[in-house]
Amino acid sequence: MKNISGLLKIDTMLIAPYWKWLVMFFGIALLMSIVAGQSGLVFIISFTMFAGTFTAFNFENTEKSNLNVLYATLPTNRKSILFTRYIFILIVLVLSLIVAVGVGIIIDLAFGNTLYWEAFATLACISFAIYLFNTSFQTPFFYRFGYVKGKIFLWIPLIIIMIILNIPVLFDVFNLNVNFNIFEILFRNTTATSLIALAVGIVSITISYILSHKIYLKRDF
Repeated sequence: MKNISGLLKIDTMLIAPYWKWLVMFFGIALLMSIVAGQSGLVFIISFTMFAGTFTAFNFENTEKSNLNVLYATLPTNRKSILFTRYIFILIVLVLSLIVAVGVGIIIDLAFGNTLYWEAFATLACISFAIYLFNTSFQTPFFYRFGYVKGKIFLWIPLIIIMIILNIPVLFDVFNLNVNFNIFEILFRNTTATSLIALAVGIVSITISYILSHKIYLKRDF
């Protein structure tokens, strides 16, 4: 546990220089929530989605500074280093959700919107799944190829998510008369949606950890 605490401090220091990116993500999510009808719910899903890319900066700084050599000199092993990185990802998730839900509520109160707590809870679960799907997808590739070669995989899950969320817009662009509303489907049964979202997130992070474990322990730095 002592090693985990020290490694978490290193991860925190690695990501500290990139806090301005998180501020930018916050601003973009805030703008999106206002443009989309002054909705706090839009802020929750947008900010959490962008926050998933923030954890990639740990890999960038590690590679730029060649810190894998430093890790090799620490009184720990690769399993602890890998486990700590995933713990860090989960910590960022928790903090992001707290900020997202809190600011989302403030936005709705500021614009006089009715607070639907069931909707907030469901969006928090969906954001949980989106964040973990995003980080889980990209992390094994960073361990396999490094940040520079693997950063293309950072955007693939975001593109997939954005396409899914904007399917109605795509139908309008191509003049397809299809009645499809992703949010209407998601909120048709909020309990089922929340449980499925939680399951997707847990399965994603579990598979990701298993893959990263196999890759990282075999990689020769």
